[in-house]
Amino acid sequence: MSYPRFPNSVYSQIFKYLANISESTLTTTRNDILTSAACRLLARSLTIAEIELKERSSVPNWRTIVDVGLKHRNSNVQEAAAEAMAEISRLTDCSTNVQR
Repeated sequence: MSYPRFPNSVYSQIFKYLANISESTLTTTRNDILTSAACRLLARSLTIAEIELKERSSVPNWRTIVDVGLKHRNSNVQEAAAEAMAEISRLTDCSTNVQR
């Protein structure tokens, strides 16, 4: 699925907000909406440049956000995380990240 692209300044602002979300916030109870929204934002805004920067990325915890979403017990959050993972795998080879 193709999403509209925005100016880099918009993505910088989005990443600044996402970078402020702590893992403990994502893993607390009743975090469904926040985790789902974070995964959907990543699906629509993560770029190959951000992925390649790894820990130096504007949102260094993006992988943690997606991982928490994939493990979440709410199916809406899992779907949002799967959407993010699909977009990430479209941008880069994720085969080494998949545990069999």
